[in-house]
Amino acid sequence: MSSKATKTTEFEVEKFDEKSNFLLWKMRVTSLLVKEGTHKALFGIEKKASKIEDDEWEIDFHAETTIILYLSDEVLYNIMNEETTVRLWCRLESLYMTKSLSNKLFMKKQLYSLWMKEGTLIL
Repeated sequence: MSSKATKTTEFEVEKFDEKSNFLLWKMRVTSLLVKEGTHKALFGIEKKASKIEDDEWEIDFHAETTIILYLSDEVLYNIMNEETTVRLWCRLESLYMTKSLSNKLFMKKQLYSLWMKEGTLIL
């Protein structure tokens, strides 16, 4: 009698805090939602309606909760009025993925302030 062992992989996603890279954070959280089986909430319910099935609300609620747990307090404050996962996700994208001049300047400042430690080799 043979048994197959399944390996579970634990990984952590850091909280998004306006200073980190939103695109990378978004990719990690989306992967986490896929792993949980709640990623469909990102494409689903736009607003609360009485005709939505309880299963869909359960998935939406779990996905929204997962996203909220990986946001810093400052970011959470900006999206706290959103009622569904789709609206929350869209709001995050509109705030942190925009190609505004201020975001470009911020990214350039981040790039120009990078320093390499003395003695570090680049391969």
